[in-house]
Amino acid sequence: MRPGEVEDLLAATSALRPLFLRWARAAVKGKTLPETFTAPNLDFEAQRRLEKLLMTQTARTADGRVYGTLLPMLREPSVWLEVATALGVAQEESNIESVADFLLRLRWLHPEAAGVLTTLGESLEVVRHLSEVRNRVNWKTLFESVLYMTQHLSGRFLTLSQLGSDWFNDSKILRSGPLRRQLVLILAALSGMEAEDERGVLATLGIEENPYTSSVTVFAPFVFELQDGTYFDFPLRLYKQGLVCQLPAETVFSIARIMWLGETKVIATSENAAPLLRFVEAGRPVLYTEGYPNYAVLTLLACFAEQGLVAEHWGDADLDGLRIAALVQSNLPVSCVVAAEILAAPEGVTGIPLTDAQRGRLERFIEQNPTCPYQGSLKHILVRGCWYEQESFPFSEGE
Repeated sequence: MRPGEVEDLLAATSALRPLFLRWARAAVKGKTLPETFTAPNLDFEAQRRLEKLLMTQTARTADGRVYGTLLPMLREPSVWLEVATALGVAQEESNIESVADFLLRLRWLHPEAAGVLTTLGESLEVVRHLSEVRNRVNWKTLFESVLYMTQHLSGRFLTLSQLGSDWFNDSKILRSGPLRRQLVLILAALSGMEAEDERGVLATLGIEENPYTSSVTVFAPFVFELQDGTYFDFPLRLYKQGLVCQLPAETVFSIARIMWLGETKVIATSENAAPLLRFVEAGRPVLYTEGYPNYAVLTLLACFAEQGLVAEHWGDADLDGLRIAALVQSNLPVSCVVAAEILAAPEGVTGIPLTDAQRGRLERFIEQNPTCPYQGSLKHILVRGCWYEQESFPFSEGE
């Protein structure tokens, strides 16, 4: 877009100035221009010149206003920056802090979260949201509240309504809308998870839509006492009948003590549902993480750790699978990670080729997390160019 063409058109048709100023102001803020537009009343010559400038066709309303669609390339902010300068808009908006500077200032305030803020600064969704200056106050509150929450876990379930009320005095603000999405993006950057797994991202920190529907699926010989001394042995009874047990999260958080009654202090942890059935059929103790473990799963794992148990972790041999293994290990000692063994010697197991997106994500993770457990296994995935599903792993019936 050449500034001279716009200036010539505005000189001939001053009624278009508010429209072009609006686009210029949006451009200097880094905002993508809307797909459609409506101009004020124009004569037919001005309409023709506007169509030529925007390389599009327009139409007229009954009262003479002109409307049309902007080409995708003309919606990009960079196209309008020279026009903005020519119109004096860049000078008007020069005192507005850029998104990059806004995030840099947050890095100075929270150096411990510098890597997370760098990741968020690379997210188009975050940058687009922060390009609207009015969104920044709430975003800063959201980020700092999430950071505090992850550093001071409460040991209880949290709802989006409660968090909205606590942080913004508005119980509805996080239940839907753009700020809920920003919450997921921030949590995903902190955890290294994919933001598309919204339920998993929220559940890892104990955030649930309905805490009474969250539970842990476990098949193991144990009994437990609640904090008030009430004794329950139904997990053991179900185990003896070859049946799995589902413990509501509310119950897990009320457990004061677990007594393990198995012959060995070993329990498998399974990322996926189908392989879980193999353990139950073989009578082997197992806990289902259901992908990334929610807060109740992590709490129960910690209870098992107090009884001296160790885990054999079964999960996909990919980035997420090994990150899940690391989460399990942070709450219960792990004697072996089957995915790591498969990656070291995958003979007989069919691999699934990495997509370009998977490879790029894995490379970024390795670069940004040099001290992460299973670095060697992650690099095996890159070298082999494929990952392996848990369902394809060989399984032994014996313990």
